[in-house]
Amino acid sequence: MSLKQLPGDERGSALIAAIIIMFVILGLGMAVLSQADVQTHQTGVEASGEATFNNAEAALDAQANLLQRSWPTAATSTCNQSSTASTFCPGTTLTNSFNTAYAGRLYASPQWTLRIVDDSGGQSSSYYSDSAAAGAPSYDANRNGKLWLRAQTVINGQTRVVVAQMVRQTTIVQLPHNTITSGGAFTSNRGNKVIIRTTDAAAGSSLTGSVNVRCGSSSYTPSYGDACEGWDPRQGQLDPAGNYQGGYVDPNGGYSAVAASDLASLKQAAQSNGSYFNGTCPTSLTGLVYVDNPPGGGCTYLGGTWNMTSSPPAKTDVPGMIVMGDGTLTFNGNISYFGVIYMVNASGTTPPNGGACTSAQQNGPLFSVHGTGSIYGSIFVDKCGTIDAGSSAYNLIFDSDAFNAATAYAQPNLAKNTFRIIPNS
Repeated sequence: MSLKQLPGDERGSALIAAIIIMFVILGLGMAVLSQADVQTHQTGVEASGEATFNNAEAALDAQANLLQRSWPTAATSTCNQSSTASTFCPGTTLTNSFNTAYAGRLYASPQWTLRIVDDSGGQSSSYYSDSAAAGAPSYDANRNGKLWLRAQTVINGQTRVVVAQMVRQTTIVQLPHNTITSGGAFTSNRGNKVIIRTTDAAAGSSLTGSVNVRCGSSSYTPSYGDACEGWDPRQGQLDPAGNYQGGYVDPNGGYSAVAASDLASLKQAAQSNGSYFNGTCPTSLTGLVYVDNPPGGGCTYLGGTWNMTSSPPAKTDVPGMIVMGDGTLTFNGNISYFGVIYMVNASGTTPPNGGACTSAQQNGPLFSVHGTGSIYGSIFVDKCGTIDAGSSAYNLIFDSDAFNAATAYAQPNLAKNTFRIIPNS
């Protein structure tokens, strides 16, 4: 048997090997390209997510800044990127700021919404629940100084919802502890009796509150009928007799007991409490009341007992405060009042070149008390306004506990450790 010889020609085998290698390289290339495409997509998703979060956080901060200036005491509307900018809504002002503050198409036309959510109506003050937000008021309905701010942003189909709590705390406006601070003070009776008592009526206190007037000088001598220090020292109308100061200079160096910002805080507190009156006189003098533009230029009260259950006031009694933006305030009859009376005297004048008030600048009396009325606390009249301290025994009595009534609100701020991203947003 003879064996046949196999063909020795192997031409074409290199082509086959090349094709195989090419397919392997092509497969590896496709895998690399696919991986690169996935990473590019993931980068885009991450960039959109970051932009969405940044937008939501910026929107929340913008609304927080607005609430630092004005606190919502009535229902507010939901705010979005197309809303007109207002007291509680940054609106288009915020939208336009993204176009200038950030570069890139992601910030060109973001969609966002802002809501104010009270911690009432099912919403908690300690933990935000998005499901309970729909039933909660859109303002500080329970007046506890706490609100939730909710911001939502949508960019490239991605949604982020962030929340934080805004807190407004109370603060005591620091007032000079004087019995009277004004541009002048006098009595309207020459009787032998104590009309102004400057020893503290607060239980356990040994303090005294001086009668300080911006007129006269430190060597000025009281004289009945005088518009500066117009009580009769011979009749013991001021007790102790020497507890007064003429030519008084206010701590802030002006002609007012407190700064304008403090008065603004007190007005805002009254507005929040529903005790601000413009063009009318309040029927109740309980707590803090603020009056602007009183009818006929003043308010008069003929009786009643306010903020006190006994005479002198008990430690458990809560003092009040009356702030008159302008005009006069008169107490008559058998009225009893525990608290601070503050006359802003907006239309009053001051010495053009500084120094003590003179008859040319004095106006008033802006506050008057007559009859058997008694005031426990302190009285302030700004600028060169004067006080008629009364005609009966113990019309004005210093009480240091009354200063607790000067309660205003500190600037609201975002509460620490309350910022968070709502899950699954």
